[in-house]
Order: sequence, then structure tokens, then C-alpha cells
Amino acid sequence: MTGEELKAAFLAETPVTANGIEYVKISAIIYRKQEGRVAVQAELLDKNRNSITVTAAASVEAKE
Repeated sequence: MTGEELKAAFLAETPVTANGIEYVKISAIIYRKQEGRVAVQAELLDKNRNSITVTAAASVEAKE
């Protein structure tokens, strides 16, 4: 996902997948400065609502 797609899915609380795993929603969008550039990451809430995963925005897809 691009940053704008990530923001739209975050605000709509859309279920997503990343690396073949399904998540309830994006719980946060993280901007990090890495090696002189800005990296956009997503914090994803698992199905049990007990843990989160942080991954690159590019690996997140809206669940169909």
C-alpha cells in the first residue's frame, strides 16, 4: 500500500493482510527516518487483539 492507501484503510478500520497473515485492522501508522529517508510502516492488530506486528507499508494489502 502507498501512504495514502494505508491512511484510508486505517481510518476505515479495514481488515488487512500482510505476508499471508490476516489482521483485524491497522492500529497505527509509523513514520521512521532511516538512512536519510522516511520509511512508512503499519502497526497491525492480530485477530485475538492481543498483539501487534509492525511491517512496511508496501507489504500490507486490503483484505478482499
